[in-house]
Amino acid sequence: LTPHLLRHPTTIDPDRYVLNPGKVNTYSLAAVSNHFGGMGGGHYTAYGRNDNGKWFEFDDSAVSEVGDVEKTFDYSAAYVIFYIRDDYCPDAWRASAEPHPDLPES
Repeated sequence: LTPHLLRHPTTIDPDRYVLNPGKVNTYSLAAVSNHFGGMGGGHYTAYGRNDNGKWFEFDDSAVSEVGDVEKTFDYSAAYVIFYIRDDYCPDAWRASAEPHPDLPES
């Protein structure tokens, strides 16, 4: 099997897919869990965002700040992707939010 390369957007707006949209329907990427290896074994890493909007990479006992998210993420290894609704995001996240370049305009 060849893995499909899915570029998970940093923001999503599912408005066009929601039957009864609410006041806030946009979501921001909060974390990504990665798996490297096969069904018999492998290695997990994760990326997560803290309250001030900075991204960090978690790899076993090592934690390091991520400078450029787009260049750092290994999209082919994404296993679980976590989003948070924008009205629950810390204020610092909103200041740095930009639409993902691969998403079509709504």
